Amino acid sequence: MYGNIPGTVVRIVDLDGTISDDSWRLWLIDPQLPDSTEKYHNYHIHCSEDEVMNRHIVDQSPVPVFIMTARPAYLRQKTHTWLVTNRLRYKTMFMRPIEDHTPSVQLKENWVKQLYHNWMFGFENGYDDRADVVEMFNANGIKGVQVQ
Repeated sequence: MYGNIPGTVVRIVDLDGTISDDSWRLWLIDPQLPDSTEKYHNYHIHCSEDEVMNRHIVDQSPVPVFIMTARPAYLRQKTHTWLVTNRLRYKTMFMRPIEDHTPSVQLKENWVKQLYHNWMFGFENGYDDRADVVEMFNANGIKGVQVQ
């Protein structure tokens, strides 16, 4: 279990559908393609045009915010610029390695385990729009909060 432990405690926050309103670009995901960079490319490439939603999740965090997103790493600079432009402060950002098609739940669970085992981080809460990710947080002793 990876809940609160002595030492550094952080808040995990997802981007798309959590603090970034991606609803307008969901239609850009190509359902004809298998899970791949190409399937989501048009959806992801427009991420800097999103409006902020649920700002309080970041603004009112009593601990450092760690962004965990399934966006591919080639969008790191675009994503960072969006966060800075919208004054959303964060400590670090985990992004999907390019050409990695690990399911989002497993990808985020792997990052949680790395933070706990390698750096002994504790976790205040984990915020995500996906029920399966929230369930993973809860199963690992982290209070998962599903947002709309």
